[in-house]
Amino acid sequence: MKSNIIQPSVYNLPVYFTPFTFVVLTILRYIEELKNYKWKRFIALDVICGVTISFIHLSHALIFSILVKQHAIYSLIGTIVQVFVYAIFGTCKHISFGTSALLGIMVGETISIYNKSNVIQQIIDDTSVENANLLISVSITFFVGLFQIAASFLHLSKIVEKLLSDSFTIGFLAGTAVHIIWSQLPYFFGIIIPIRVQDNFNTAHSGLFKIYKLTAYLWNQMFINREINQNDFINACSCFILIVTYWIITYIVRKYSPHKYHKFTVIPAEIFVIVISLIVCYTSIIPFYTITINQNDMYDNLHVPVLPQGSIIKLIYVDAIFIAIVSYIVNHTLIKSFEDSYRKKYNSEKENYIDDFQDEKPEVTDQVQISLIDPHGKTNKSINCKFFIKYESHLKLFKTHMEMIGIGISNLISCFFGAFAGTAAPPRSLLHFSIGGKSLFISSFIAGTTLTIITFTCIGIGKYIPYSSIAAIVIFTVLPLLYNLCTSIFKNFCRKNFSDNIQIIVIFLSVVTLNIKLGLLVGLLYNLIIIFQKSLFSGTLLEDNDNCVVYHVPNYLYNATVDILDNTIHFKNKEKKGVIDLSRNVYTDRQSVEFLMSLDKQKYSFVLRTNQNQLIKEIQSKFIVKLV
Repeated sequence: MKSNIIQPSVYNLPVYFTPFTFVVLTILRYIEELKNYKWKRFIALDVICGVTISFIHLSHALIFSILVKQHAIYSLIGTIVQVFVYAIFGTCKHISFGTSALLGIMVGETISIYNKSNVIQQIIDDTSVENANLLISVSITFFVGLFQIAASFLHLSKIVEKLLSDSFTIGFLAGTAVHIIWSQLPYFFGIIIPIRVQDNFNTAHSGLFKIYKLTAYLWNQMFINREINQNDFINACSCFILIVTYWIITYIVRKYSPHKYHKFTVIPAEIFVIVISLIVCYTSIIPFYTITINQNDMYDNLHVPVLPQGSIIKLIYVDAIFIAIVSYIVNHTLIKSFEDSYRKKYNSEKENYIDDFQDEKPEVTDQVQISLIDPHGKTNKSINCKFFIKYESHLKLFKTHMEMIGIGISNLISCFFGAFAGTAAPPRSLLHFSIGGKSLFISSFIAGTTLTIITFTCIGIGKYIPYSSIAAIVIFTVLPLLYNLCTSIFKNFCRKNFSDNIQIIVIFLSVVTLNIKLGLLVGLLYNLIIIFQKSLFSGTLLEDNDNCVVYHVPNYLYNATVDILDNTIHFKNKEKKGVIDLSRNVYTDRQSVEFLMSLDKQKYSFVLRTNQNQLIKEIQSKFIVKLV
């Protein structure tokens, strides 16, 4: 069965691979995808998705070029290259790789720090400040891509991934969402930051406690200096209300109307907002804070290829490593969130679930007896339930080294066209996911082609896109990350799972209060402490199994989960309910057995192989065991 999230994954990389192997298997993946692609069923969604995302790419490239203080044409050309390269080497069909507010903020801060060094001052004396900023940005992107490719071949991404618990990803993504929202608030309120003070503004409002500095600045501009642009503020509020209203109507239609009416909800609200904003801004005499574009001047400033400077790389390599790690973590956490969404959809639709690439129902396995307490915790009861098995490729989203090499190649190639470091932008990726694009290659090819046509023919229309409209779209599309934070905390509180809540809150507050780099360090250090603490006691479990098969758990099991393990696990929560399948387990150490025996017998049952004599003897003395 083909994957619903990843590109068809029959051709996965071996543990040790060469660049030639990677290229060959990448080609084979796309041959298989195109062979199995259902053109009549999927092409409309991919076209709508590609065209919509291309407009968001256009506006993001123009806006975020201000963050890194470089000419907009380099962001545009670099974005086009990133889209096409990731379409070939990427793994997740919902990831929209390219410019990102998060990395734009980090690269811009690095430029503000280092553009006063002697090396940069020498470049400024020879050329200009804008050219020096471009060279710093390109050098950062070059080293980011190089580091990510090297890490993928050395499988260093596995080390990072093993420190990323679900609680970490929820807290970190929500914290980055706050940074993205705050970066858009000046545009939402129409507070103009003149280009001549842009560098001083970025320097003054960066580093530690950036959110609080920016909040104080916005408060001062809105309520003391009263420099808010009312037209932009009204436009942003109108766009936001329009998107929310359209989203509510779409949700009601999809949930309560017959399936034949769902086709009317395919076009997203964001494309309506962009078109309406263009028309209003073009025909209106009301002044808006819009993107400044001189089409002739843009092409005069384009000089490619842009070569990274070794002298600059020596200055910025530490910052570039942080940016490379954040780039990968954002990709990883977004794909994990998509995986969870697919799993929830699969569990809610039960046996009626149909896979995108194969119109077959999941295979039904034998019945397993589960011992659980009822919802009110008053009586115990055993339930015989059927589990629906999905093949392991269905919910296994990607191979870590494949994803890291994909984003590494995208960054490495695009740097020669003036792009700054790219990653999966949460606003675009979440929009891509909500539209429901089916093929990474086709939707990205359409997005890249559309963006290329606009850039080289009618880029002038970009000057009629109000910043406030784009800010409203960006803010709305990252709100699900904050919603996920709140719901996770609430669910953990209801389940009395306080340890996960503490981890989520610590990482979230670290990212928001300090900054992204220090928040990342605090989160990784916190997870290391948890692993070390568990290694001292019998709770030494767990490292997620790459070959995990997912069972369908009916709703009447009250949030029970099924884990199929062939290794030890980190961050396993013994307060949850569920089934642990150890039938694939080759060896279980003493600490792991002690941990398993410490679980609540009213919450867990086990599936074991008949030849696991020692495990059967110990675990069967306490738990209900199903032998296979």
